[in-house]
Amino acid sequence: MFLEKLREPFHWFSIALIAVMVSGSVGWYAFAQDEKALPPLPDLSAAKDAADPFAIPEGADAKMLAEFIQGLQQVPQKQATSQAQYVALMKKVSETSLKAANIGLKMKDLSAEEKLPFIVFRVRSMVVLGQLGDATKLPEAMKFIATYHNDENAQIASVAKDITQQLKLSMLAGMSEQERQALVDEILADSEKTGLTRFNLRGVIRLAEAMEQSATGKEAAAVYRRIAKMAATSDNEQIVDYSAKLIGTARRLELPGSKMEVFGKTVAGNDFKWEEYRGKVVLVDFWATWCGPCLQELPNVKANYDKYHDKGFEVVGVNLDDDKQKLIAFTEQNKIPWVNIFPENPESRGWNHPMASYYGILRIPSVILVDQEGTVISTMARGPELGRLLGELLGAPAK
Repeated sequence: MFLEKLREPFHWFSIALIAVMVSGSVGWYAFAQDEKALPPLPDLSAAKDAADPFAIPEGADAKMLAEFIQGLQQVPQKQATSQAQYVALMKKVSETSLKAANIGLKMKDLSAEEKLPFIVFRVRSMVVLGQLGDATKLPEAMKFIATYHNDENAQIASVAKDITQQLKLSMLAGMSEQERQALVDEILADSEKTGLTRFNLRGVIRLAEAMEQSATGKEAAAVYRRIAKMAATSDNEQIVDYSAKLIGTARRLELPGSKMEVFGKTVAGNDFKWEEYRGKVVLVDFWATWCGPCLQELPNVKANYDKYHDKGFEVVGVNLDDDKQKLIAFTEQNKIPWVNIFPENPESRGWNHPMASYYGILRIPSVILVDQEGTVISTMARGPELGRLLGELLGAPAK
């Protein structure tokens, strides 16, 4: 995909660590939410021997200290044997990382390359501690990183602004619609003035994806359309071509409560006839044989197909493979009974699949559940949610 080919010329610490600063903590943050229901936390303060991974090395230089902090991030995965211990280790890692980062920032004559890791690790540590219950830490992180917005080093200033934007995006779900709109306007303002380029596209797409996760479909669709409008007038031909995908994403986000179009050729080369599915509940499943998460979801789809097919449930696969014979072999081997839409033209396969472009499919598996009247019910019908929705639409499964 085009976005995956973008590479901004930042130091390796900048984008990599900013990316995990918020999104990388999703898994353990779920643990933290249920912390009150957990057994007592283990006492980690007793581990003071020479092998203590939390012992900040004395007299370390900037490089050694940064490597120590980076190594700390792996401790919970390596040592935790329970949910409670994982949360406790994340807290201790963040507290130690914060102390070490502060030591690093006090070092004299640091180059920008040496200072940047300590800035990023300090913010990340405060974000984690804030998510674990210290309400003072997130505002403190925002205030701290803002001091670098106008740093004399352009790289540090750019990364600082990017981190601030990430932090704001992480709070989208808790904002009012008016607050979200103000943030959208703030983030898109510069790009709408200067035009969309390969350097600012990543940031505006990140905004759109955050809106998709945290706001209403209507709000997120409006952001995608604004970005698509900018993309259509870009000097970069690849970005211009990408504008159609963005419009498609907006179209998909507006689907719930509306009708959808399904079109193309089946693997057998026949015209797919969407009208023949009216009166059925249909799962339109965008997938590929090379997609691990798609294959993990396949048993769930097949199980629900077996339960509800006799009551009027159908599946229509929209396959994003490139190799037709591989697809045929896979469906035969796994005994997939439903039809798959697959382009005859090799240039229209994969991410260029007309259906994937029309609905702006940026990741798979993506599913769209349609009721008996052809109205879209859900774009999130995966896992247990699929069975729950089928039960509501079709009643108890056939025996």
